[in-house]
Amino acid sequence: MPLFRPIILFQEPRLLPWERVLANVEVGLPPSVKGEERRERARAIPAERADEWPAVLSGGQRLLAFDAPLGALDVSEALAPDLAVELPHPRHAVLILTLRDANPEGADMTTLTRRTLLAGAAGLASPLAAPGLRPAFAAGEVRVGFQKYGTLVLLKGRGILERKLEPLGVSVKWAEFAAGPQILEALNAGAIDIGQTGEAPPIFAQAASDNLAYIANEPPAPKGEAILVPQDSPIQSVKELKGKIVGLNKGSNVHFLVVKALEKSGLAYSDITVKFLPPADARAAFEKGAIDAWAIWDPFQAAAEVAVKARTLTTAEGIVPNYQFYLGSRKFADASPKVLEALVAAIGETNDWIQKDPAAAVAELAPSTGIPAPVLAIAIGRQSFGIAPLTDKVIADQQAVADTFFQLGLLPKKIVVADAVLRRGL
Repeated sequence: MPLFRPIILFQEPRLLPWERVLANVEVGLPPSVKGEERRERARAIPAERADEWPAVLSGGQRLLAFDAPLGALDVSEALAPDLAVELPHPRHAVLILTLRDANPEGADMTTLTRRTLLAGAAGLASPLAAPGLRPAFAAGEVRVGFQKYGTLVLLKGRGILERKLEPLGVSVKWAEFAAGPQILEALNAGAIDIGQTGEAPPIFAQAASDNLAYIANEPPAPKGEAILVPQDSPIQSVKELKGKIVGLNKGSNVHFLVVKALEKSGLAYSDITVKFLPPADARAAFEKGAIDAWAIWDPFQAAAEVAVKARTLTTAEGIVPNYQFYLGSRKFADASPKVLEALVAAIGETNDWIQKDPAAAVAELAPSTGIPAPVLAIAIGRQSFGIAPLTDKVIADQQAVADTFFQLGLLPKKIVVADAVLRRGL
C-alpha cells in the first residue's frame, strides 16, 4: 500500500492552531446549536484526538484553517488542489483529505471532497500526476499570499515583482487572504511561499511548525491599530474597560495590544470579557452595542472612524510597536536567495512610491479593494514605510509578544523567535 501523510483541510472557518481540537470543533459549530446538542456534536471527533493541539495530532497530521467569514472560503477551494505534501519517494501517493467538521449545515464542499479523496485512493504515480497537485514549492514560481490592504496589493497591481523576477525565469502567483493567520496556515501547508502579516500571527505559526522564516520587516506603525469605543460611549479611558466586553480578532496584533494596554492601565487580562470576532462580525457587534469596545487595525479602524464616528480610546503608541513582517516557508527561503532579494527590492520601491505620492496610491487602491478613498487616505497616513532585515531590537520585541501569549496560555509551548529569523543578508 502506498504511504502518504495527509493534510486535513477543514472547511469550517474557525479552526485555530492555538486551540485544542475539541475547542476548535465547538467554536466551529453554528450559534444556533446550544447546550447538550453542542457538546454531542463536538464529541463526533475521535476521543483520542480531542485534547490534541492541531499541529501535533497523532500521525503528524495538521489542521489547515481557512476563515470563510473573512472571505477565504473561495480561496481555500481554489488552493485545495495545490495542497500536496512533500513525500519521501516520488511514487508514493498523495492524499488531500477535505472534510466538513461536526457542523452538518451545507454541503458545498461535497464535490471537492469526493474528488480529492479519489485522487488519493487512486495511487497517483507522482505528486504531479494530476492537474493542480504540486510539491511544497515549485522551482520557477513564487506564490505570494496577500491581504486586501497593504503594500503587497500595490506591488501586485504595479507588476514590479514580476519584472524583477523575469530575468530569473520565475513567475508570480498571487492569492488573497482575509488576515495574517490564514496566510501563515497556507504557508505552513505549502500552499504559498511568501506572505505578509503583523506581529502576532507568526508567533502562533512558529509554535505550530518549524517551517517559518522571518525575511524582513517594515518600521513600526503604532497609529495603525487602536481600541475603539462608540462615539457616545461613557468609557473615556482603558482603565474604564474593567468589567466590559472587548471584541477582537484572536491571535492578531490587536490581541497583544489589548493585553499590554490593560497592563499599562493597571488592569489584568482577566478584568475584561473578550469576545473573539473577525473584523466584519466585530464591526456589526460594535454598531449594535453587543460589545463595549473594539480592538482593530487599519483599514477597518479608519472605516469605523469615518462611517460610524468611532472614538479612539487608545492607539498602540507608547504601548506596542505594530510591525509588519514579510515571511516565507523555511525551505523556500533557504533555497531562493535571489527571489528574496528581488522581493525586498520590489517592496522597497513600492514603499518609496507610496510615501512620495500617497494620493496616487489611494487612487490605485480604491477600485481594486472597494475601500472608499477617504478611508484609504487615513490608513495610508498612519502607515510606515521602508523594509529591512530584522534587527536585534525587532527580534526582542517579537520575543516579548511570544512570551506574553505563552503566559496567557495561548501557545502550546515556549518559542525562541530568533530561531526563525533568516540570518542571510538581503
